[in-house]
Amino acid sequence: MANQTLDDPILRETVRHRCEQGEVDLHVLVPQPRRILPFCDPMMGVPLDIGIDTAFLEIQDAEEAADRLTAFLSRFAPLGATVTGEVVSGDPVAHTRRLLGARPFDEIIVSALPNGLARWFRIDLTARLSRAFALPVVGVARLV
Repeated sequence: MANQTLDDPILRETVRHRCEQGEVDLHVLVPQPRRILPFCDPMMGVPLDIGIDTAFLEIQDAEEAADRLTAFLSRFAPLGATVTGEVVSGDPVAHTRRLLGARPFDEIIVSALPNGLARWFRIDLTARLSRAFALPVVGVARLV
């Protein structure tokens, strides 16, 4: 599971190491959080005319995530790994549950931005996944 860190060298090395150990069937889940923009001035309580279409921004974010996913998957197919992935919107735990109901997995790898920048650390995603599923959960964080 990754989004903005799909190009991170630590994540690439973690996956490459799995590929070197034998046959790998990898599915990358790219959660796309909902973009929340203020629609009213919190001090004045009046609507803001910010001139930004949030639906457009969410589509743009999803397209960028899909481009990152495509680049990531193309790096590992030549290593003999079966690689698939999807960009999803909403709760990453719910999407993980859906995937685990459809096919078996050996582990969950979560790649996130550094603590303080990553929303996933704030919602304690790795701990939530560990509690929800009987699988090892490996957390990989970008250092910079």
